[in-house]
Amino acid sequence: MQAKSTLGFGLNNSVDIFKTSPLIDDTTNTKEEQTKVLQYRSAVEALTAIAFEINQQSSGGTTDEVLTELANDLANDGQINGDAGTQINPNTLQVL
Repeated sequence: MQAKSTLGFGLNNSVDIFKTSPLIDDTTNTKEEQTKVLQYRSAVEALTAIAFEINQQSSGGTTDEVLTELANDLANDGQINGDAGTQINPNTLQVL
């Protein structure tokens, strides 16, 4: 759960990022389940906004490629520090 602890923006430990729905639907009928959806969706939206901004300040590519590079960087040494690719401008990583 390295990605969750690094990019989860304080996401509660009870939220399973593989099982929690990103939207309220007919399976999220309790207040607790809806709170988990809200927390998860907020973290997803925040990460998307940051990836978009990093992409705007980096050397071309797409936001999907930024997310891939961030994931590779995290998997490389457990930190997001710009050492696993060339697309991201390392100065933009200060927001993380």
